[in-house]
Amino acid sequence: QNDTQQQEALMERMVQQVIDLFPRMHVLVVGPGLGRCPLVMKATARIMEQAKASNIPLVIDADALFLLTLPEHQHIVLQQKQQQQKQEDVVMVLTPNAMEYKRLVDAIGKERLEMLLLKGIVIVQKGKHDVVVVVGAAGTRQEQQGSLYATCKEPGGLKRSGGLGDILAGTLGTFVAWNQILRNNNNNRKEEEDDDKNKRSSSSTTTTTRENKLLWACWSACCVVKKSTKAAFDQKRRAMTAPDVLEQIGSVFDNMTTTTTTTTTKGTN
Repeated sequence: QNDTQQQEALMERMVQQVIDLFPRMHVLVVGPGLGRCPLVMKATARIMEQAKASNIPLVIDADALFLLTLPEHQHIVLQQKQQQQKQEDVVMVLTPNAMEYKRLVDAIGKERLEMLLLKGIVIVQKGKHDVVVVVGAAGTRQEQQGSLYATCKEPGGLKRSGGLGDILAGTLGTFVAWNQILRNNNNNRKEEEDDDKNKRSSSSTTTTTRENKLLWACWSACCVVKKSTKAAFDQKRRAMTAPDVLEQIGSVFDNMTTTTTTTTTKGTN
């Protein structure tokens, strides 16, 4: 009993130390390096619940995705019958690779996963081409009415090094945070509506401006990492490691934004 009490006290301290940092956070990335210690899993679940309640966007990767396969924690991403929090206030990005996505489907059930995920959750299915899906009223599949999706077809490097998923999670966290800051600062509804008309997807999907912007934020993050991976591989070839990719992020991002600005300017003229 003493051991149980000590573990509970330790867990409470872990949770509180993170919660105390919430006022300084624009986003919380959970999963890389987490591990699967039951005590850590339980503490992490509580932190994620508190982040949701505080409207802090979550990027969920690696072992935090495993956490969501556990029955006692699936409620974090599934709709509840009596849900007090507005769904549009929930921003969560899941970043499964093929095996992690299969594990989620096997644990939750394909139909439940597609129909019960909180509306507005983003799933970034990592692969040769990253597929970004914003969950709509009808589920997560691309062909279903109500979902919004985009595919990043940027060619990456030809070597898959450990740690690339962590880099993508961090890059997604940055772009999601920027998106959230802009959203919080934008109180002009007319501007949002006009922007939505200009940036609406070519598909017949009906979505909100918020979902559109979140989609393209995540898609942009995927493109940055793919381009960075290719640039690192072109330089280091088979000796490439994750830190080499990280070194490319800044210059790749600058090149992308410079190209976009130049193209926009020419089109305006």
